[in-house]
Amino acid sequence: MPGIIDFHTHAFPESIAGKVVKNLSSYYGAEITNSGTFSELLRQKEAAGIGRCVVHTAATKPEQVIPANKWAVSLKAAGEAAFGTIHPDFAELEEQLDFLEEKGLAGIKIHPELQGFPIDAEKLYPVYELIDRRFIVLVHLGRAWHQEADFASPERLARVLRLFPRLRVVGAHLGGYLMWDEVDCLIGQDCYLDTSSVIGYLPKERVVQLIRAHGAERVVFGSDYPMNSLGQALEEFLSLPLTDREKELILTENAERILSGSW
Repeated sequence: MPGIIDFHTHAFPESIAGKVVKNLSSYYGAEITNSGTFSELLRQKEAAGIGRCVVHTAATKPEQVIPANKWAVSLKAAGEAAFGTIHPDFAELEEQLDFLEEKGLAGIKIHPELQGFPIDAEKLYPVYELIDRRFIVLVHLGRAWHQEADFASPERLARVLRLFPRLRVVGAHLGGYLMWDEVDCLIGQDCYLDTSSVIGYLPKERVVQLIRAHGAERVVFGSDYPMNSLGQALEEFLSLPLTDREKELILTENAERILSGSW
């Protein structure tokens, strides 16, 4: 299926991929068998018959913003869609957003849990005002099993959507990894949700229920590579009792619409 778009992947430079995957494995308490390299991502994409990936970066410290965004630009130059990153404590935020826009990056990834700030922190308000409708924002939602802070809760994102209605947001993990009992505040809101790291944690019937409650026209497919392999994630998605039309929307059409700016 060459038209399939995997909207939620990560890839890291060869020099640091092993360390990053080890840290992710420790943080989430999960065995990760993928290398996290861009070359492996491309191999898995071809093997799974996926046409395009959106590759995300996240700066956990302000000094990581520039190198992470240069890496994202290189991924776009290699033919994949790529989202840049920001950090609210980065001094030259406006200039960096201008750089990403000039390089043609469509979006920004925010990972409050790993970056260490709540989605609705007031210090992010100027960031959201600068982003406005210039970029798509993919936000990690949910929390690891050991994490007590709710930096990335569905309710915090719902508050951001109320305060900044012009933002174009994709909420990861179908509204909140391990927080799916709290996603009602996002269901039906003007945002997209992705399917990454959901199937396998929830009964398939519950996944379908959430997708249909929000609307299949506002859901996109994601694997969350390297947490999961692309082929496995696609196989799990295709096993859901959705209609062919719902699968077409989620696998291809919705992501095409987002990336083309037709929101």
